[in-house]
Amino acid sequence: MLRSMVKVAAAVGAFGLLHSALASRAAKQTAEDVLGQRNRNGLYRMTTKLLAFNTAATAYLVIGSWHEEVRLRQAYGQRYEVYRCSGIPFYSPRPARSLSSPMQDVKASQRVET
Repeated sequence: MLRSMVKVAAAVGAFGLLHSALASRAAKQTAEDVLGQRNRNGLYRMTTKLLAFNTAATAYLVIGSWHEEVRLRQAYGQRYEVYRCSGIPFYSPRPARSLSSPMQDVKASQRVET
């Protein structure tokens, strides 16, 4: 885990250095000379496209996840409901609330059904 943290810190540092270099007056002036004054700040145009993409991607992920839940509920029935209600978050993980694993609860419910 420490190795991953170091890699992320190095990547953030490299991004910061690159961003600082590209945000310098000399880099902006070069971009203006090459691309023209109007195209120098392409980031502003890209922001709208990026917002549209992120909105569409978020909607796709949420709707797709709901659809997948319906399919899993149909395929596994009660076992999936036990798993879903065991505290497993929908998207982002949270710290464990107890020492027992949710899969132990699912296995226990399987024993009860049979």
